[in-house]
Formats: sequence, C-alpha cells, structure tokens
Amino acid sequence: MKTFKYIFLIFLLPIMGQSWLQAQNFDFGLEKVHLFTYRTLFISGESLGFEALVENDHDQSKTLYIELILPDGTPLLSQKQAIANKRSSGRLEIPQDILSGVYYIKAYTKYMRNFGAKSFAYLPIKIINPYSTEFLSGNDADIFDSVHYYTVTSIIKNSNPSDTYQIELDPKAWSGFENLFVSVVPAFSVQQAHSISPQYNTPANKYFPETRGLSLSGILVDSISNQPLAFKNITLSIIDQKNFIPRLTDAEGRFYFALPDLNGNHDLFISTKKEDDVHPKILVDKDYDTERISLPNPVFSLSEQERKTALAMAQSLQITQNYYIQSTTNQLDTFLIPFYGHTENVLNLDRYIALETLEEYFTELPGLIRIKNQKKRKFFNIASTVRDMSIYDPLVLMDMVAVEDYDRILAVSPHGIEKVEIVPQPYVYGNFIYGGIISLRSRNGDFGGISLPKTGLFFNYDFYQAKSEYKQLSAIDETPDSRNTLFSKMMSVNPDKAITFEIKKASSTKKYWLVIQGINTQGEIISKIGTLE
Repeated sequence: MKTFKYIFLIFLLPIMGQSWLQAQNFDFGLEKVHLFTYRTLFISGESLGFEALVENDHDQSKTLYIELILPDGTPLLSQKQAIANKRSSGRLEIPQDILSGVYYIKAYTKYMRNFGAKSFAYLPIKIINPYSTEFLSGNDADIFDSVHYYTVTSIIKNSNPSDTYQIELDPKAWSGFENLFVSVVPAFSVQQAHSISPQYNTPANKYFPETRGLSLSGILVDSISNQPLAFKNITLSIIDQKNFIPRLTDAEGRFYFALPDLNGNHDLFISTKKEDDVHPKILVDKDYDTERISLPNPVFSLSEQERKTALAMAQSLQITQNYYIQSTTNQLDTFLIPFYGHTENVLNLDRYIALETLEEYFTELPGLIRIKNQKKRKFFNIASTVRDMSIYDPLVLMDMVAVEDYDRILAVSPHGIEKVEIVPQPYVYGNFIYGGIISLRSRNGDFGGISLPKTGLFFNYDFYQAKSEYKQLSAIDETPDSRNTLFSKMMSVNPDKAITFEIKKASSTKKYWLVIQGINTQGEIISKIGTLE
C-alpha cells in the first residue's frame, strides 16, 4: 500500500502543475512568428516550401499552425508542423484548380490566438494557374515592391563531383544575424512585399502554450443552464491508436489534453460520465483560428519577366509530374500495443465453444471477471486479493472507448467480439485510480454494434502534416532536371566561419537568383538578391 500511494502522488504532480500554470495568469509573454518562403511566385499544383522562426522568451510553443488563405481570411489549406529549437519547416501542396491571384500564407501558434489574428504572421505570394484564364479580383494597390539588387559577397566554384557548385558567403556581411534563409531560385520569381506589422490585442487567456506538442482543449457545460461543469471526468480515445486519456475539467469547466506526436488524420471520441440531474455538453475548441481578417487585396498583375519565368516554371512542373512521383514518409505506429501495455490475461473467445451471451463467457468460464448485481443493475468486478481492487471500479473499454453502461456491454453479441484483455491490478492514470482494466476488442472495429454514449462526441482530428518529397519513377540517369528551386535551407551564422553550401548544376541555361533573408537586430526581415548564371 505504501508503494501504491507513492505512485499516486507522482502522477498527481502533473495535475498540480497545470493548476499552478493557471494561477500564473498566463504570464508567458508574447510570441512572434517570422515566416520565409524561397519564392513569392508559384504554380498551381506545386509544393510551397516554408521556414518559420518562432520568437519567444521561454521556448514554449511546440506546434506551428500554417494556412494558405484568401485576402479576406478564408482558409484554403491548413496544416500543423512541429517546432524544434524555435524553428519549423514544411510544405503546402497548392491545389491544381486554384485561380491565379495574390494569396497569403498565415502562420501562428495556439498561444498567439489569445492576442487576436492581427498578431499572426502573413506573407503574400502570387500563384499562377497556367490552365485557366480566370483570376482573383482585387481592388487595392500593389503590395509588391520592385526588386532591388544588392551586392551579395559570394564565391562560386566547381566542387567535387564536377556537377555541383560550391557557394561561399562572407559571414562579416551578415554580422548580427543568427540565422539566414538561403535559396537559389529562377530569376524574377521573388518580389519583396510590404511587411504587415503584428498588432496585439488584450490577451484572452484562453489558450495555453503547447509546450509538449499538439493539444486538444474545450469546455464542458450543462446544456440546459449553459453553466460550466467543474471538476468532472472527461475522457479522450484515439480509436486507431489504442490510446485512452482521462482528465478532469478545471474550476471553469475547461479541459486540456496533451496529444501524442502523430501524422495524418485520426478518429477521436471524447465523452464524459453520465450523472443524474446533469445534462453535459462538450464543446471542443477549433484547432485552427477562425477569426476573420481583411488583408490588402491588390489587383493581380505580372510583369513580362514574371510571365516568362512562370511559363518556364510551369513547364518544369509538367516534367516533374510526368517523371517523378510524390511520396509521403509514413510515421511508425507508436501505439502497436494498448496504453496499458501487454497483459497476460487475455480471453480469446475463438478458443471456446460458442455461447449465446458475453455474460455466459464471464460466468461459465474460469477467469478473473465477475459480474455483480446491485439495485437491478449489473457491474463488472475483477477478482483480486488486492484491497484497492474492491474500492475502485474497473475501467471498461470497448475498442478503447470508456463505457459505463455495463448492460449495453453484456448485450453485445459475442460473435462480434474478438478478445477481452484484463489488467488485474490497480491502474493509476494521472489523478485517476481504476480497479483494473477490462478492454473488449471487436472483430471489425465497430464497437461491437453498440451506440456510443450520448454524452460523447466523435470527430476526425488533424494531427501533424506528414513529410513528402518527389522521387524518380525510374532509375534512368536521363531523367530531366525539373527543379524550380535549386537550393533552400535555413543556415546558422557564425561570424568566424564562412557560410558554404553546394548546389547541383541546373541543366538549363536560364538565370537564377541567390536570395538571402534574415532577421536584423530590430526584428525586421531583410532580403538581399544576387544573380547567378
């Protein structure tokens, strides 16, 4: 018993920590995102790469939210990327059927939503659809400046092997910069835009910084009185990941779930315990910002040089789509085993003769599960000599979703159940103690045919965006060079060391620009452009 209490106190510490954070009144300072792209001119169907630097005092947020939007704020693409060492990078796949026009990339953290949408980073870009004569209408003045060439001190020389060039930059020209975003792109595919200075509203104190990664938050209210329900049990199940997370709402009825690092979309089920005279309603916060904002909407236009560059880039994209295939890096399933680990106590129904009801399997076969009758209701109990097992109710799961109506479980046809896993000892999860675990797994992942609790909410959630890249369809050496960007990378600046990098020679003879972007000591993004033949 002493060991058990000690474990309980250890798991209680994170809950105390959350209360302590709330007591600090969101004293996390300000956050700011600096956003970079290697070009400002893109073709529909192309991958739009970006880099972001997150500026804060405590290295707090670990998730970046990035979207492709219209000037009126309407989102077209949304994704989430991890932040590591205050940096994040990724790609947005521009839709093939998008209209030509001026769009914006929008970047922010969940914590920044406390200060309003005007505190986010916005970067204007031009997208061209070469297969359509339609384009977005605009009514504002142009926000793009004419390109001014700067002297970029560099040394270009053949490298080994001979099909590459090595470029060397003078670090003294970039003293005071911590990082530089360097890219080599087709000439006239970059324009400098008027910056949009962030504005910070009085903080709403609603969203905590995502210090561990993705999080899910919301509020539990009574559907009749609309009053928050404080200190109530609420559980989250990630269906296909065999993961289950219980929490308590806080004094204001709000709840917070730290989510695992997963890629892609996954089905979630969130529910709360049914109580007499309580009518719970779960309201989950939108994972992306929905505040409307009006950004400059310039009339779309292209110079003659931009038109020629866009035509060449569109031809290169056609080659890419015919000679290369886009592949996504699949993340390994980190939950091949359930959250409670392996258990030796497994009831495989196929090993026994077919019985009519689940209750018969529990009562007729020797095992750990007992069924008790109390006040005309049936309850599960796990046989154990540990005293705490009789004090706390077991956690009963159907396909990783907590079910408290045991009569519904027992009414399930055993033909739809594959196995029952049993954890026959007290299980501590955060500040929750269970008298063991009874986990039923259906054959078809359909929850055994029972309806999920009415107090729950089932929805699909967008986790981190998976990384993708183009690979050759064959190993033929004659595959055409279709790169629209020869090089792009965020590089650290060391004043005592030259900045060097290599690029593979382009097969075409068109001109390229060496674009260098960085943040000066005043927090302004500075760009310099040099020409490369």
